[in-house]
Amino acid sequence: MIFKNFVLFFLFFITILSKEILVFNEELLILFAFLIFLLFLRNYISYNISKELDARASKIKEDFDYFRNMQKKTFVFSVNYHIKQKSLSFEIIQIFQSLKQNILLILLTSSNKQSKNFNNQLEDKLRKIISHYIKLNIAMQNNISIKVYTYLKFQYIKDKKMRKLISKKFISLLSDIK
Repeated sequence: MIFKNFVLFFLFFITILSKEILVFNEELLILFAFLIFLLFLRNYISYNISKELDARASKIKEDFDYFRNMQKKTFVFSVNYHIKQKSLSFEIIQIFQSLKQNILLILLTSSNKQSKNFNNQLEDKLRKIISHYIKLNIAMQNNISIKVYTYLKFQYIKDKKMRKLISKKFISLLSDIK
């Protein structure tokens, strides 16, 4: 069958050349040489080329599978990393909340200690003021009692002039005490 086709093609080609439908020139000779080269490649070298292309295709497929598996592993790693990061952030939030509660407790305790300390200082100062006031009051009472004693002592003095003088003095002393 191939031989028959080849003979028919050869007869057709010779007819075209004899009728001068096809004129030989350099361009046509280059075209024929190129066609013969392609036929030669197809018949004798096509097996080697197809074998090489198949090898390259399998290598490209292996590389593609390798990178796809790497992409899957990377995706799984990224998801696991994200999950761990989320759990760590949750733990950090819990730690911060417990620290916040501890700090508030410490501040409250410190505030209570400071208020107790302030109250103690205030009580000490008030005690000092009260004791000073009591001492002052006692001193004033002693002074008044001495003056009343002297007044009463001199009240029994018979001299009227003297009595008037002492009573004026005593009244002036009492008015100065206020």
